[in-house]
Amino acid sequence: MGGRKSYLGILVWDAEPVTKKTYYSLMGLGHLPDEDKDADGYMVADKGNRHVSWLPKDLFEECFVKICCSQIKGKMISKLTTATKTAEVLHDK
Repeated sequence: MGGRKSYLGILVWDAEPVTKKTYYSLMGLGHLPDEDKDADGYMVADKGNRHVSWLPKDLFEECFVKICCSQIKGKMISKLTTATKTAEVLHDK
């Protein structure tokens, strides 16, 4: 696996706090090991609900920032995309 590279992705996800047990129940995933059932986290979904997943609370809160309105979302994504492209160019030099 020596070919791994780092990537920064910019996506807007919807999220809600749920325990891992609740996520498993909502998604119809069957039995969950007892030691994980009360783990706090977030159920996340992309805007098209094509990808739905669960993330532990600490990982989610480390990686995601809440945004509050569509105007800000568009501006933030545009700026982040520009910054990402700039960083990529600088990194490749």
